[in-house]
Amino acid sequence: MKRIQLQLPEAVVSWIDDHAAGIESRASFVRRTLVQVMRGEGRPLNAQQPAPPAGAQTPQR
Repeated sequence: MKRIQLQLPEAVVSWIDDHAAGIESRASFVRRTLVQVMRGEGRPLNAQQPAPPAGAQTPQR
């Protein structure tokens, strides 16, 4: 994993805090949410496997 620094508007931080609500840290909530979005788009989570361009057809098996 690689660390990144994010600067977010206060409204976004408040939204994150409301949804994390003592269950998990901000970082784990943001990480989990981004993984869900990527999976929803069919993007690989593995860095060695390049993601197909947006709108690209996936090969049929």
